[in-house]
Amino acid sequence: MSVEPDLASFLARLPWLADVGLERLDRLDRSDWYLPSEATRAQLEPVGEAMGAHLMFYRRDAGAVPNGLCTTVEAAPLCNLGLDGLTGVEAEQTEYVIVAYRSPVRLRGGGVARPPVGR
Repeated sequence: MSVEPDLASFLARLPWLADVGLERLDRLDRSDWYLPSEATRAQLEPVGEAMGAHLMFYRRDAGAVPNGLCTTVEAAPLCNLGLDGLTGVEAEQTEYVIVAYRSPVRLRGGGVARPPVGR
């Protein structure tokens, strides 16, 4: 039996997730999420900012889930800016993959999930 990651831990480490909305997050399948270390988050935060994206981490061995974050939030349009940094970090480890989501958060089907919270 697998235990889903603790949502509070993800919100503390990746505060942009609150912009999706707590009720919506609570209904998502989080079994494939990976909680990065604070050092990894701090290392990659500038890369995400340079890309104009929020970064999310997933277990490398995870499969697609029908009710996950990827089916709820729009992916960021990718450009070379920052992409090298992401692929370099992913290549150096075996535990997670990184997905870039639009910033500010936009729900699939249109619209901003909620105004970003001041951080």
